[in-house]
Amino acid sequence: KLMSDNKEFSNIKIVYRPHPFREKRDCYDKFEENKFKNVILDPQIKDIYYTKKSNDIQNLKLDYYPSLIQNALFIIAPLSTMLLESLIFYKKVLILSHNDDFHYTTPHRNLKYFEHLQPIRKSKLLSFSYDKTDLLEKLKFLLNSKNINYKEYDKIIDYILYYDQLD
Repeated sequence: KLMSDNKEFSNIKIVYRPHPFREKRDCYDKFEENKFKNVILDPQIKDIYYTKKSNDIQNLKLDYYPSLIQNALFIIAPLSTMLLESLIFYKKVLILSHNDDFHYTTPHRNLKYFEHLQPIRKSKLLSFSYDKTDLLEKLKFLLNSKNINYKEYDKIIDYILYYDQLD
């Protein structure tokens, strides 16, 4: 709601793409598209999101997913593959790291304690929102930041992905 009510974001279309295989939540989190001015639910995910029909998930094609990321100004992501995919496309990323007060395993806790996430947490090129109150400030920063340090992106990608010469 912060972005759709803010002048700086009024000309930006926001695509909300929930994970197609996401687990049931312990709290109410149904996205209501009609409550937002410039936010849409990704059309490819819409039926799956509202109906949870397994045959829809099995027919899900990811062929347009790379262009969705490629054409984005920035990405708001959890600690998921979307983060890695966004880095591969050298996108500015805001990682949602809130403690949601409902779930034990939260991004905030994971970033703090999981060793394999330490390079992500320590990275200066990623932005983190640790509390909902800083979200608008972090989004404005992403919108207005210009420089992309490709070498720093590559360092994180190289840490996460393993490359070798084998076929």
